[in-house]
Amino acid sequence: MGVQAIDTATKLNKEKAKQLHASGIRLVGRYIGSPDSWKTLEKAEVSALKEAGITIYSIRQTTNNTTSFFNYARGVSEAQEAEKWAESIGQPSGTAIYFAVDFDARGAALEAVKQFFKGVSDMLNDYKIGVYGSYSVVGALSETSYTDFYFQTYAWSNGKVSKHADLYQYKNGQTIADVTVDYNEVKGDVGEWGVTAIKNSVKPKAQSSGLIRKGDRGAAVKQLQKDLIKAGYSCGKAGADGIFGEATETAVKKLQRAYKISVDGIVGKYTLAALKKKPAKAKKTGSAVVPYPGHLIRNGSTGKDVERIQRALGINADGIFGKQTEAAVSAYQKRHDLSVDGIVGAQTWNTLF
Repeated sequence: MGVQAIDTATKLNKEKAKQLHASGIRLVGRYIGSPDSWKTLEKAEVSALKEAGITIYSIRQTTNNTTSFFNYARGVSEAQEAEKWAESIGQPSGTAIYFAVDFDARGAALEAVKQFFKGVSDMLNDYKIGVYGSYSVVGALSETSYTDFYFQTYAWSNGKVSKHADLYQYKNGQTIADVTVDYNEVKGDVGEWGVTAIKNSVKPKAQSSGLIRKGDRGAAVKQLQKDLIKAGYSCGKAGADGIFGEATETAVKKLQRAYKISVDGIVGKYTLAALKKKPAKAKKTGSAVVPYPGHLIRNGSTGKDVERIQRALGINADGIFGKQTEAAVSAYQKRHDLSVDGIVGAQTWNTLF
């Protein structure tokens, strides 16, 4: 059948989209970001690809091709930018954004990459997270909970193909319809969007690894309902019937309120994680296990209170409130529907502790 999937930095018009489709292309990877960039996807191009019958998978890459680019704070900021631009072109929530690691990351660089994706994971709410990189990068991220999809390049992979790869880029710098492209093999679900998704049964994703929402049905919904009922949240008279209706949505929202998760009735990784915890205990207003110190803690602050905050956020507890701590606080505030300013005041403190 030939090549079905490509990625390209070229902006595509209706004519090019039709030519690509006529050449057998059904899936195109395109970059998301400011429309001022020469390589980013725009609304008109989205329409052209949809009209041609081509689905899209989104890639986020700025200058992320050195170790120094990758850290927790940059992951947070890249997630914010990616979400903004994905929404601007109408990318549906629950689909994937692939963040590129476009260099031969090894050793200490892989640890920096993991911290970057932890930042992305903490901040990105509406989209699933993909990684583009070598065999080593895919392997390192597959050992974490930060990524949902894997796009492996043959570059720096020494001929190895990861069992986790959903897409495999196997040849670069090719030309189809006068467009410079890279050839990709579809090996599983890739979180694409646009028209009807490519079906591939080689390595299907479990429904429970994605978002579960009103209107869904099946085994994943039934298990969710069982877990909700076990945790004390009624799913209505029907109980665990495998159909995500009004009663199940209400139960999910109650759980989200109890754990101070964004209340949207949609089950993502934070809601699923909350289900595994013991029932939340109600706090008295303004109280915390560790009393609020009575002053704002912000960028530039130092000391034991900063260390305590850093430990609660799961980052390096050096007692110095710098950019990384500020980014982690902002991400935490966003997840818990708090005012997002990167400053720990009474409300953020009492939620943390």
